[in-house]
Amino acid sequence: TLKVTGYTSLNCPAEASFTVKPKALPKLYVRGTKEICKGGVFSLHGQGANTYAWFMDENGYYGNDTAKVGDQISFEAATDEVLVMSGTLNGCTDTIHVPLSVQTPPILHTEGLKPICQGEVLELTAKATNVNEEDKVEFTWSTGTVTGENGEMMSMTPLSSQNIYLSGSVVLLDENGDQIFCKNTLEIPVTVNPKPTIKVEGERNICFGSEAELTAVGAAAYEWVELSSSETTVRPIITSDTSFTVKGKVVETGCDAEAVVKVKVKPLPVLGVA
Repeated sequence: TLKVTGYTSLNCPAEASFTVKPKALPKLYVRGTKEICKGGVFSLHGQGANTYAWFMDENGYYGNDTAKVGDQISFEAATDEVLVMSGTLNGCTDTIHVPLSVQTPPILHTEGLKPICQGEVLELTAKATNVNEEDKVEFTWSTGTVTGENGEMMSMTPLSSQNIYLSGSVVLLDENGDQIFCKNTLEIPVTVNPKPTIKVEGERNICFGSEAELTAVGAAAYEWVELSSSETTVRPIITSDTSFTVKGKVVETGCDAEAVVKVKVKPLPVLGVA
């Protein structure tokens, strides 16, 4: 309450009083998505006032220090920003700052990728960088048409070379608890090398005590297991029915296979003199 005293020309006093009531500043707040994935759109709604003005910073992000007006605003942003909103109610204006976060999709790569041979198991581990420590990345593996395993680890036994796909999503939550997926996908070329087809050429029925000439074909390098030989052709002496295992390898890929051959003994004639 304020009082004022006035005097007439004859110096006679008089006074009056009046009360000044302060008007409260508007209680401002902003609803909407304050965290998005890069490439997404912020959509915000100001509340608590009658009129609004929006700036991206104190100097006016939108050019020439001219703010956008209205209680709603939508825009894209590539990096974290601080949005400034002013609101006016009953002639009183206040300002709030709203931090906005832009999440970059995770950068994906794998560990364990290498060329394999037919029949071998390929084991891959998904890795993601460029994410915050508190953010969990959800991984999904697929062949492009069929969604496969979920999780960081994946194992498969592909029959041929193909591309597989790794998706990694960071799950963000808006203020309503709804999920926002910040997703990236990595194409992974898988190389599957064929195994050689190993065959053994040579006579399978040998007279007792004779040499069996056996030649391996179908690969570039060989190992005769029972004979401890790396020759392409071996000549063991046969005294009983015997099985021989030969392993063949493609040198360029390291893929190998084996074949088993059984050599039977033909008995010698039983001679006599009459």
